Formats: sequence, C-alpha cells, structure tokens
Amino acid sequence: AWQANGTRGPGAGASKQRWLAAAGTLFDERPGALGFSLEDVAALAATLEGVIADESLDFVAAARYLNRAGGSVPLDLPAGQWVLTTVLLLFKNPGLSVADFEKKKLVAPNVRMYMNSERPMPNIWDNANDALRNFRFQQRFRASPFRRDVFSARELSAIGTGVVEEYGKFKHRDCRAMKDELMTRDKYGTGLVPLAIFYAPWERRNAKVTHNFQFTETAEHLRAIGALDETSARHPQVRIVNYMLGPANCAPRTPTMTLCCLNECEPLMSEIESRVQAPTATAEQLSGIVGNLSSATVDAPRRLPSGLAQRLRDIAAKRGGQVPLHGRLFAEWLHFAFPHECPFPHAVEDAAVHRRDFWMGRQHAHNDTEQEEARARFAVPEEELHSGPTDHGARPWAEEEVLHMEVPGGWAEVVLRAAAQVGVIMGMCSVLLRAAWAARAGADGGKARGARAAVGPRAGACDPTRQGNSGGWAL
Repeated sequence: AWQANGTRGPGAGASKQRWLAAAGTLFDERPGALGFSLEDVAALAATLEGVIADESLDFVAAARYLNRAGGSVPLDLPAGQWVLTTVLLLFKNPGLSVADFEKKKLVAPNVRMYMNSERPMPNIWDNANDALRNFRFQQRFRASPFRRDVFSARELSAIGTGVVEEYGKFKHRDCRAMKDELMTRDKYGTGLVPLAIFYAPWERRNAKVTHNFQFTETAEHLRAIGALDETSARHPQVRIVNYMLGPANCAPRTPTMTLCCLNECEPLMSEIESRVQAPTATAEQLSGIVGNLSSATVDAPRRLPSGLAQRLRDIAAKRGGQVPLHGRLFAEWLHFAFPHECPFPHAVEDAAVHRRDFWMGRQHAHNDTEQEEARARFAVPEEELHSGPTDHGARPWAEEEVLHMEVPGGWAEVVLRAAAQVGVIMGMCSVLLRAAWAARAGADGGKARGARAAVGPRAGACDPTRQGNSGGWAL
C-alpha cells in the first residue's frame, strides 16, 4: 500500500507544485464541503501519479549517473539490469543520498550481493531482469527485427518508473510471509496472538521456510497503534492485521511516499460497495453478501455465526433498519467477519502514530535484554493464553459509532421525505395556478359584462353572471 508523504526532500520536480495546488484545493479551500466530486478525485489521483512518476525518473537518472551510464546512451540487457537494480537500491534506502552512494561506493557491492544471492525468494536483481524482459516481450510486434537488443534512454526511463511502481508487489510477498508466520501462532483463528507467544523465539517449522521473523515491538507501541487487545482474554493479545498495517512494517519513506503492507480488507469492502451501491444497507442484505465473499483465509459460501449476524442486526436497529457502510461499527463487524484481513477500528487521539516518522527517536522495540524480560513477564501456562471466546459474536464489542458523514437513517425515510416535499410543491403550484386562473376569468368576465351593458343580452341567451341561473357556471 502506498501512502502519500507530502513534498519533503529533493526530487519530484515541478509536479510537486501541482500536488500542493490540487491538495490545497480539495482540503484547505473547502473546509465545509460534504464530499468530493468524481472529477476532484480523478484530478488528485492523476497529480499524485505524476509526482510518483517524476520521483521515479529522478531515481533512474541518479542510477545512470552512479553507474557512469549518463546521457542518452542505449544500454544492453546486463547493463540495464545493473542500472535498474541500482534504481531499487536508491528507492529502498531513501535515507542515503546519491552522494552517500558515490562516496561510500555502495552500488557495486550491494548489486553483487543481490546478483549472487542463493535465497529461493526473488530479490531486486530478479525484479530488474523481469522488468526488462517483460518490456521487450511486450514490444515484440512493434520493434524492428533488425534493431540491436538494447534499451534506449526513453525505454529505460519507462521501465524504471514501472519497476518502482511494481515494487509494492515484492513488498507484499514479505508481508504475506510475516502474516503466515503470525497465523501459525493464532491457535483458534481469531486473528489474535497472545503477547507471550508473539514474543516467543522463532522456530523453524518447515525446511522450505527461509524467513526468520523476530517480533520485538513494545506493548506501549502496540497499544498506541491499536494492535493490542486487552479485553478479549485474561492476557493481552496482538491483533494480527493491525500489527501488519502498523508503521513498523513500512519501508523507509521516500520524499513522496511510504510503502507499507497491503490492506487486504479494501478489496472486500470494494466488493460490498459494488453490490450495495448505496451508503447504507439492511442487515439481511449485508449478511447475504458477506456470506458469499471469500478471502485468502475464508472460504465462501459460508453461514455466518449466529452471534455475528445478531451484531449486524443490532447495528441496523439503531439506525432505522439500515447499516452505514462507512461507519466504525460496520468496520468493527468486518474485523470479526474477516479477522485475518480487516483491522480493528481503533480510535486514536493522534493519527500520526500510524506514520513511520512519528516513532523516529521514540522507543518502540525491545533490545535483546528487554525482549527476554518481556518474555518472562508475559509467560503463563498455554491453556490460559487462549482463554477468550472463539465465537466472534461473544467477544467484547465497542458500541461507539463514528461516521465521517451523516447518512440517512433509511431509504424508506428518504422516499417518504421526498414524496412529502413533492406533494408540498405540487400543492403550492396548484394554489398559484388556481389563483392565476381566477384572476384571468375575472378579467374576462368584466369585459363580457361591459359589452353586454352596451348591447344588451340577446333573446334566449344565458347570462352566467345572473344568480340562480340553472344554465350558468362559475369557477
């Protein structure tokens, strides 16, 4: 997942000014607006994409410079792979400037380290090779068969921009491996790992496993970011998803972005939104939709636990039979429905705690001695660690609702209100039309009476102004 960081640091060029202008127009100049139009969101997304592309081009230019491949000289596959690996080195180490890489001669030894790696998981050297070969494969019907197998400066810039954008998928593999390790410590599939087991030394459970995760974040840090559950059982437990999305698992930030683990709840929420196509839905409708949604850890179709279904009906009962899709309570319900994909919606006083730079200079992890002390402090018999209820509907529930925008209590209410408004408008229009018609008829009647006074009524004619005339009419 990408997080926009603003405009600090070198690079990103003139498009940073566009980013400032677009963000200012949307957020600073419209404090009272109730939302954004599709055009506003599209403009902001396009501007942000331009900022990232500009920064990626800066990485490509710096990589060519560091490898003495400046200018517009075409590069063959090995040289291009070396340059693109350097691009990813720069991206992964935003704390080091181009001058640091040059002065300390960091490029060659690090590129060779990745090139000669024997680990089974692909690394950035492999990413660079895949990017170049995929580009050449895509161009196979458009490129001249007689051209040299080299990459022009323009092509290398396009590939470099793409390889930076695709690096998120590479990061996701690491996140997925970490999640798999934490899930092996989740005995009952509740999305919770007892803190004592969280701190336990890593054990190789499979000869093919090459990772070695050590979880050392302090309880204070876990509590601050909403990753510590201290209500569901007698002993503290770590919420796997909240921990995965925490700042400790984000890569070092570049001037414009931070690369973090993907929020696997977003595709589920997008599917719900596409099916509902409204800001609210009934509990029965949502139960049917969610019961047919699958994820990496949940198979569909499934029957939701009775306690979980009742929770959803309780939410709807408080708002006229409708559940707001973007409220805190529905997010909490989704956390129980998909405990390994959806985070618990923890309210924080300062949202900055979810940013990596907030913890710079603050202690958020144990050293070796503190880690041993933490293991001893939270060590209890295993049967006590998993003492909480396994039924999600029976687990403690935070009843507080938070809505970013007020939504109608129910669509029936909206329809009735709209019908009443239409009725009032039609009634007013009827009164005005009747008044106008009466005025016009009165004027026409006055003219007729004036004419009859001059010539007199003809024999046998009906006088509509005469009282008691059976043949007359009146408005």
